Amino acid sequence: MHGLQRGVLAALGVALLVLPGSAHGQIPRWDGGGGGGAAVVDRGVKPGDQVVLDFYTAAGVVLHEVSGERLVDAQGDLFLPYIGNVHVLDRTAEEIRNMLVKRYESYYQAPVIDVQIKFRVNITGAVRAPGNYLVEPTTTVVDVVSLAGGLGTSVSSGVPGGAADASRIHLFRDGDTSVIDLRAGSADPQILGMPVISGDWIWVPAEPLSAWRENVGLIGGVLSIAASVVWIATVVN
Repeated sequence: MHGLQRGVLAALGVALLVLPGSAHGQIPRWDGGGGGGAAVVDRGVKPGDQVVLDFYTAAGVVLHEVSGERLVDAQGDLFLPYIGNVHVLDRTAEEIRNMLVKRYESYYQAPVIDVQIKFRVNITGAVRAPGNYLVEPTTTVVDVVSLAGGLGTSVSSGVPGGAADASRIHLFRDGDTSVIDLRAGSADPQILGMPVISGDWIWVPAEPLSAWRENVGLIGGVLSIAASVVWIATVVN
């Protein structure tokens, strides 16, 4: 009996170590204040964002070597054919377009350049496909959740913690934290229409009850295995 008790206690200890949320870093940490609603900020590109260029000559010919998608590097630069590095940090699409037209006028007469920006955002937690996404400036928090496969449910495969808690989705932005309620009938229309900006981090927590159910199931499974091992050891001895 003492051996069984020791085995059960050891198994319980193992289960507690592997419970979702028990590991360091499972719950996001953010240095800075919080609480206020995140304001819509009209700001330019940051490292990791994507700049999409469509370059045409005055004759309407597409210049493929310049056109295309390019990531802003860690220094806030783009490397482009003929003109080399272009510093675009914190510049808007219109500012980048004007800069490139001026630089390329030395090579092409009256070039026509279209510039689109895609912001890098991150979503983690109880969604089906967490990760980094490149999104257009009009993309909202709801859009990012959809891109990540939607909120997790109790039957979602591979979603940590089971069902998502749509009432307290966290938006981390520039050191501030906003808690957003996306439940049907409870969401603020202004929040629903608020676009994300570069560097936004969205964390979707799991429902406490859902997480508890999964934890109980995990503990039960570990204890069952431990009891079987102890029983086998007792029979052998």
